[in-house]
Amino acid sequence: MDKDNVLERIFSYGTLKKGHSNDVYLKDSVFVGEGAINKGYGLYVFGLPFLVKDDKGPGCYGEIYEVSKETLNDLDVLEGHPSIYKRELLDVIELDTGHKLKCWCYIYQGRTGEDYVRRF
Repeated sequence: MDKDNVLERIFSYGTLKKGHSNDVYLKDSVFVGEGAINKGYGLYVFGLPFLVKDDKGPGCYGEIYEVSKETLNDLDVLEGHPSIYKRELLDVIELDTGHKLKCWCYIYQGRTGEDYVRRF
């Protein structure tokens, strides 16, 4: 297989999910299934959803997709990688099978908690 045709897995927890505002970016991608990230990450929603590293975080649920390199590059631009959201490779549990999959996930790099809320 041509290296440019290799698919990458991503984990979507927000606006890229089916029926949300940015799902058009994944229109040509393969939906793998629903997934979950275990503890160590927290999902916040303040205007937009954002995932952060958080030792006390409960994890979160989302969707797993296989995307082309071109789509991954488009997502990097959309998410402001690496300054606003940084793309990181995480272990995601596929809920139907229980298998652990390596997926790219966008982790928010800005302020959170009280500091974040006060900014707006």
